[in-house]
Amino acid sequence: MISEKFRYHSTIQRLGREIKEHKEQVMNRLDWGLLVKFEDKITSVSRFKASKKRSALDQKLERLVDNEKKGTDRWVRNFSGRPLSEAEHKVLSKDQRGGTISSSDKGRSTVVLDRSEYEFKAVTLLQDANTYEVVEADPIQKLQRKVEGELRKLKESRLISEREWMLMKPGDSVIPKMYGLPKIHKEGVPLRPIIAFRGSPTYNLAKALAKRLRPVVEKSERMLKNSTDFVDRLRGISLEEGDILVSFDVKSMFTSLPQDLLKQAVLSKVEGSEEFRDNEKLSTEELVRLVNLCLDSTFFRFREKVYHQRIGTPMGSPISVVLAEMAMQEFEEEMLAAAPVALKTWMRYVDDVFVIMKEDVGTV
Repeated sequence: MISEKFRYHSTIQRLGREIKEHKEQVMNRLDWGLLVKFEDKITSVSRFKASKKRSALDQKLERLVDNEKKGTDRWVRNFSGRPLSEAEHKVLSKDQRGGTISSSDKGRSTVVLDRSEYEFKAVTLLQDANTYEVVEADPIQKLQRKVEGELRKLKESRLISEREWMLMKPGDSVIPKMYGLPKIHKEGVPLRPIIAFRGSPTYNLAKALAKRLRPVVEKSERMLKNSTDFVDRLRGISLEEGDILVSFDVKSMFTSLPQDLLKQAVLSKVEGSEEFRDNEKLSTEELVRLVNLCLDSTFFRFREKVYHQRIGTPMGSPISVVLAEMAMQEFEEEMLAAAPVALKTWMRYVDDVFVIMKEDVGTV
């Protein structure tokens, strides 16, 4: 039964690859100016649909309020199948204009927070002076000119094509906004900061660089693609007496990785991949300069203030996952090479690590 399930899964993956190949063939035959306009149209439609969904959610929440005809003074109707706690009832009983509705950081839950509590958590997060700093002036126009200048040089030097230039250059840019997703699985329900980068000066550049650099990180034997890949690898492992299973993760990985480590990881990975270098027009120096431009330009707005992220890479930028993966691979290669003993198994999905080691190894 299980083998049959995985056979179907591999068939779906194969069909997905074929669809992607056909899509690229069609796109290569079309006019890129038309494609950019088409992508903008899709974006506007997506925003319209998102607005309709928010409106529908607002209407559902309004129906939670009992009307006077039902002869009850309750402000909340509970559909959850369990009694509401005093704290939940307090939040939901307030005027919805004083609340914030959000998806949870993990899972498919909808979270309703008191607006003052939400803003307090967000402002407290942004008061970390090691990670964020307040910027007095809006830097977006200056940043847009800088990105356009860098790309114009590459285009005039014929290092990027007309098609690549159109895909990388910014449009009418706006400063990204930050919002927080409640981590309901953690004590105190802290927020995970997400920056809505779409429409920012570096969004298209970051998206193009991520696509360019992704093949470099996909070669790692320790990187897991998904849960199915994890299960497949476990099938070939036999536990012996004395083996123990260990799992851990990196705390706030995206906002804690030093930018020097991120930049060094890009340099090391690009230089270390002969296959990548043979198929890439841009020099390592030019690639690193473009990556640095994305890393050093993390500006965003929360309420009336503009902030600059000084460390790490922001969640919400298309290039963040690739850069974080490069840094984690660089770190684990150095760490495992220096480990006093060889570990039986080391597998990682983004920042979640799974290890099999001997119980008597001690501290690694």
